[in-house]
Amino acid sequence: MKTNSNEERQGRPPGRPSDFDTRVEGSLRVVLAIAQAIEELGTVPSGHLYARLMGHLGIDAYQSVIATLVHAGLVRQHANHLLEWVGPKRTTTGSQETNNQKEKRQ
Repeated sequence: MKTNSNEERQGRPPGRPSDFDTRVEGSLRVVLAIAQAIEELGTVPSGHLYARLMGHLGIDAYQSVIATLVHAGLVRQHANHLLEWVGPKRTTTGSQETNNQKEKRQ
């Protein structure tokens, strides 16, 4: 006797992500994109960052993302709303490393 998978019982073809899965993936992409922007900038006024995102993200969602990054220990939010990346630093690529090593030797 064949049993229906959980996906089939939920009315979607097997292998197709649920609406919940799609929303979670989208949310994670937003969090990662904002984290990457803060990391690359080092520090950024929160208002300036939100001004760039406001056409794509509501203020409540933005504040939630920032709170998530702060809670995760990746970003520090100063009293003046300056966001500072405090998470791990990315390593440079091999070609950049080589150029940096060459500059140090000269």
